[in-house]
Amino acid sequence: MRFFYPCVLMSPVELTVGTSTSQCTVDRVVAFLQRLEKQPHRGPTKRVLTSKEASAFQFDAAVRGHFYHGLLEPKRVSSVADIITPQPGPPLVGPNFNADRTSL
Repeated sequence: MRFFYPCVLMSPVELTVGTSTSQCTVDRVVAFLQRLEKQPHRGPTKRVLTSKEASAFQFDAAVRGHFYHGLLEPKRVSSVADIITPQPGPPLVGPNFNADRTSL
């Protein structure tokens, strides 16, 4: 698991699943991260965010958390979702994944 700095204000979390990691474990980790308002994606990408991208994620977190007071000019990029490109592979979660029912 790799958090982007500063991890409190950054929603993406990179998960690298090992060959011996069970799908149940991955589902539990994803459910836990989603409860923390994190967006897990498949790694390893070894991606380092630029300061503009980091500002965009922080601004997005402030708006979603209702912390943005509207006095500062937003430092948005076109889409926060386009910044992180997950590694190719199967979906992180299994076909029966339900974050509300997955026990932590």
